[in-house]
Amino acid sequence: MMVITPHPNDFATPDALKTTRSHPRRFDREHPRAPVRNSLWRGFRRGQAMVETSYLILTAVFILVALIQGAILWSRSMAVVDLAYQGARYAAVNPSYDSNTVIAYMLQIAAPEISQNSGNQLSITISDSGTPRAAGTPITVTVVYTLPTPLAFGFPGRLNGSNTTMSE
Repeated sequence: MMVITPHPNDFATPDALKTTRSHPRRFDREHPRAPVRNSLWRGFRRGQAMVETSYLILTAVFILVALIQGAILWSRSMAVVDLAYQGARYAAVNPSYDSNTVIAYMLQIAAPEISQNSGNQLSITISDSGTPRAAGTPITVTVVYTLPTPLAFGFPGRLNGSNTTMSE
């Protein structure tokens, strides 16, 4: 035996049937794509989209700033390590030069992003056994760069680079 259940619109008032047009389920409130007839509810949906968009933009800006600061930090750390290498190599090739001459050379060849303000943010230390250095004497050059402005996101305020070479 087959049971036929009536559709809910079969018992609806004539006023309710006017909004359903030809398809009875078209404007059902339970349907996710149902049009919203209340202007207050429509404004709420627009406001929700605006809030979600602002969260998305804020997150994108946060990631962009972190990437830019990371790139700046990486570039300066590579410049510090390269400066330590160049100074150690210069001191090893020229065993008759004292520490002040090597430091003056290092400040001349330092990358522009770390040699700003005449190298005030740089601290260069050369540990050697004296001048002139005998062949095979180890020379250690340590460069410490203090960042001029604090970076966000907990990046360090100082970058260190060190290199040891043997005097030729």
